[in-house]
Amino acid sequence: MFESTNIDYLEQENDDQVDILPDSDHIHVNYGYISSFLRIILGLCASLIGTGQISTFLAGRIHLVCSMFTTFFYSACFQPFLMHWIWSQKGWMKKAIFLETGVSVQDFGGNLVVHLSSSLIGTIGILIVSFLHLMIFRKIYNYWTIVRCFQGGLAGTIAVAAAVELYSHLESIAVAAVVSVLFFFVSILIHNSALEDNSNLIASHLIGSFIASFMCPIVAHRANFNSNKKIHILWQFICICVVLAVTAVFAWLIFLIFALSKLLRNKEEVLNHRRATILQKFLPKKGAMERLFMIDSKTDHIVPGESSRRQYVFDKTTNTDNIKVSVSV
Repeated sequence: MFESTNIDYLEQENDDQVDILPDSDHIHVNYGYISSFLRIILGLCASLIGTGQISTFLAGRIHLVCSMFTTFFYSACFQPFLMHWIWSQKGWMKKAIFLETGVSVQDFGGNLVVHLSSSLIGTIGILIVSFLHLMIFRKIYNYWTIVRCFQGGLAGTIAVAAAVELYSHLESIAVAAVVSVLFFFVSILIHNSALEDNSNLIASHLIGSFIASFMCPIVAHRANFNSNKKIHILWQFICICVVLAVTAVFAWLIFLIFALSKLLRNKEEVLNHRRATILQKFLPKKGAMERLFMIDSKTDHIVPGESSRRQYVFDKTTNTDNIKVSVSV
């Protein structure tokens, strides 16, 4: 048997309402239109939330043309495919026979369609835009600890929404607690790195949605999950990997196209990119992972703003001459 999720209950509820309505000539209600209207509203909300999260990642950094086309292609071309695969009754992820067992991917709250896909696109966009900026270190602010507490609650809510119709009360509390605690440590790791994610969307939406989606068939003990549980877990994992793969390919293609056409960064980001390129020549060479994660409280940081700019002096010695270079950033 297949599981019923957020799209199924619309049709079931409409059928029940038609049965209980009195037979009267004065009542003419077409519940098919209501169901279609609710589906349109659901799709629009998913599109708005997804594009909003991408904009939160890249706001003020990418070119207006890149922002417009990314929003259009995501909401009009890419996300509808995910909606059809995962939410539609005809989607191959929604209803399938896998290892002689009827399986269905669980995504009641849009973790895969909305949160995982949009946060992954935003993360890839940051990595491409900030490829040379990974050497620019940010200061670690103490007040983020309080903010993380509120965002941890949001991460727990998003996690439970992945299969809220399947979880019991204790299971919902357990899932929310695990994802919230995991969010706290991942947010510290991201904040201590050179990766710019001021809204903690990577920890709350990307990592949280991935863990929450994978926990659905593991934690839930209702319906057909009690039989052939390993097959359901494997199918859920396969669907998550497919969503991650197609989203990553889509994001890399669209951002690389705009990078090659020199329409990826806005004017301020182009200026910052040039500064980083010049500064890179006078800094010790480091690998990408070392520049991204090898940061501690003693690491020098560069904070935007006129009053906080400092002048760094680097000594560069060659075999033929001694050159002392002063670089202002």
